[in-house]
Amino acid sequence: MKKSFLAIILAMFLFSCSTPENQFEIIGNLPEASDNWVVLAKAVDNDLKTIDSVMVKGGKFYFKGIIDFPEMYYLYFKADDKYLGFFIEPGKMNISGTFDEPIYDGLPIQALYDKLMHDLKSWEGQFEILSAQYREASAKGDLDMQKAIEEKAELIETERNEHIMKFIEENSNSVIAPFLLYNNIHSFDIEKVEAITNVIDSSVHKSVYYTLLNDELEKLLKVSIGRMAPLFSQNDPDGNPVALESFRGKYLLIDFWASWCQPCRLENPNLVANYAKYRARGFEIFGVSLDRDRAAWLKGIADDNLTWPQVSDLQFWNNEASRLYGVNSIPANFLLDPDGIIIAKGLRGKQLEDKLAEIFP
Repeated sequence: MKKSFLAIILAMFLFSCSTPENQFEIIGNLPEASDNWVVLAKAVDNDLKTIDSVMVKGGKFYFKGIIDFPEMYYLYFKADDKYLGFFIEPGKMNISGTFDEPIYDGLPIQALYDKLMHDLKSWEGQFEILSAQYREASAKGDLDMQKAIEEKAELIETERNEHIMKFIEENSNSVIAPFLLYNNIHSFDIEKVEAITNVIDSSVHKSVYYTLLNDELEKLLKVSIGRMAPLFSQNDPDGNPVALESFRGKYLLIDFWASWCQPCRLENPNLVANYAKYRARGFEIFGVSLDRDRAAWLKGIADDNLTWPQVSDLQFWNNEASRLYGVNSIPANFLLDPDGIIIAKGLRGKQLEDKLAEIFP
């Protein structure tokens, strides 16, 4: 009887001392961090939700919590105004190094993510060089140089995206796969994203990123090539509503732009030239501005000699039409056939010229 009682007590003691299977620990040692609050947070509905906060003392801090499934978490160091982002899963994560070059040690998912980030550094370096060159060209008003830099940046971005896509395909059983697909979905071919989403390992289907990915994919497939363009109506500069369906019977380019968007302004001369060349043959452009300042919008139209129909709800990135079409960067465009079917998108420069020459030989 005594042995049974002691066994029960011992079992209870061992159970109380055991670590829950889904517990995580973050052990931080960042000497440059100020003695102030550090906040642990995660992304929820495009915002950061605070999970916990502790005081940093001598660069050291410690968090402990429960996590149901691996997820990207963030540390915000208030006094230093610095952020760090990393994947958390059950286990211990040691964080050391510096804000600019943090070292994450202890958890396999973050180790895999670190490998990708290391691989991408070469492309990021090229982007930094091009950004500096672009600012210099912009200061000089050299439009030709700006255009050339944009084209070079697009090539580099294509290489970078191909590397990310290969990484996703090779690690489809990791939560990193839906995370990367969701966060880069607008940079990838939507049909390719759909194909890879369908083969993501079932073990990561519980991930919040898999849910977000499928929701975004469903929205973007509605505006993919071969689909009927979603209808919308917005007001022109005079306050008159202009409906998308009013352009039926013509080849129509829906052009999402804004007066504050320099790449958009650089592309406008190309649109003006093609509009003059093909308008009489059944080509029309429908400009949708993501401006929020009416005066700036009207000035942009006048300065760039945009003579085709223009509309805007002046809601910036919350423009209803841009949200309907899943636009998250501009310039962006969709080419519709006379029946309102999307036949191409993302046409800029020579791509647009070649497509219109194909339609109007």
